[in-house]
Amino acid sequence: MKTLGDVHELRDGIRWLIRLRMVATLGVVIAAFVADRQLKMNLYYPGLYATAFFLQAYNIAFGVVLHNSKQIKTLRALANGQIFLDFLSLTVLLHFSGGIENPFTLYFIFHAIISAILLTRWEAVLQTALASVMIVLLFLGEQHGILHHWDLGLLPETAGAQPALFAVSKLLVLISTLVLALYMTISISERSRRKNEELSSIRERLTRHELPRGEEEILREEKLTSLGKIAAGIAHEINNPLTVILTNVELMLEDVDSKNPLHESLHIVRDEVIRCRNIISQLLTFAGGGEAGRKLCDAGAVMKRAATLIQNYAALNQVRINFNLPPEPVHCRVNENQIVQLLFNVMLNGIQAMRKGGVLNLGVGPGKDHCVKFTVEDSGHGIPKSMLARVFEPFFSTKKSGEGTGLGLFVCHRIVELHHGVINVESEENKGTRVTIRLSCA
Repeated sequence: MKTLGDVHELRDGIRWLIRLRMVATLGVVIAAFVADRQLKMNLYYPGLYATAFFLQAYNIAFGVVLHNSKQIKTLRALANGQIFLDFLSLTVLLHFSGGIENPFTLYFIFHAIISAILLTRWEAVLQTALASVMIVLLFLGEQHGILHHWDLGLLPETAGAQPALFAVSKLLVLISTLVLALYMTISISERSRRKNEELSSIRERLTRHELPRGEEEILREEKLTSLGKIAAGIAHEINNPLTVILTNVELMLEDVDSKNPLHESLHIVRDEVIRCRNIISQLLTFAGGGEAGRKLCDAGAVMKRAATLIQNYAALNQVRINFNLPPEPVHCRVNENQIVQLLFNVMLNGIQAMRKGGVLNLGVGPGKDHCVKFTVEDSGHGIPKSMLARVFEPFFSTKKSGEGTGLGLFVCHRIVELHHGVINVESEENKGTRVTIRLSCA
């Protein structure tokens, strides 16, 4: 399974916890056997063996569930469930083996550290708070005779006639250490995650430069970068006057009778102003940048979302959409809305290239060099070789006049560039076009 970031780390962490629990269960059984047969300690052995059986039973169950879990939400619920049951099992084991008197109460600290590593900050805080409540309830239950106390005889002589005071002191030290360990581990984990994000960003840029690019693509990128700076200035300057014009035209339309010849002219003006604003909007998208809106996404789900937006248009044009998606999620950290816009534009071009109907093949999969690869392939009329090098230029279009602005692939290239990826167009006349988009999986 190709995953990144949180999903990959969480799956590995849960798998490690399951293996650790198997060892812990075996340790409980061996310790109980030795305490019973060799040390003759006053413990409730049926309860210890039953708890060990319960540990192993839910450990196997979680292993089966983990094998079939692919989504981050399911994995988080799985991790939280395991941590909670581990705290509960540890509390029960302590009850049957001396309660707060048992030195193995330190295992609570160990588990608080695990929760801080695997879970989010607030999930770890909640789990540790629940663990503290379990410890206090165990102590109070045994002190007030609600629960039977299995005396280990380990209280030091200095406790004298005040064993309760000694137990309270130990309880307070345990809970304070638990909170301190949680705080320190969360601080270290969050700092580590920030460093990982910084390293991921650096790896994106390195991947971008390491991906094979031809001389024409490098020159085109430099040209588009310069045009992007110009586009940003022009877009901002033109957008405000267009808004004023559109507002006044709509006010005039309300006052002019629909039978008046001027009404039709005003409609034309309004439509053309709206078209200009759409062009400006695309230019602003092209000029934008930054890491805003990035989140962990399933590439296949993103492709399906884009296809859903265009499926009615495809059906209208007698175009059948075929999906070639992996059985398991392929995750990448992207701005989902921008990638949907990118794929939508590419699909739209493919459908418009198949005037007599055809097939639009959509694919997603892991690529080389830690990349996610999106492919959109049509069976349309193709693009002449003489025009192929110009498809990403602004206002260049192979469509008939009035069918496009020539900014679709121009904006697509910019979105790919913002994600430090590569977009490649292969085409052959009368055979179709294949667009491949590779985005870094950082």
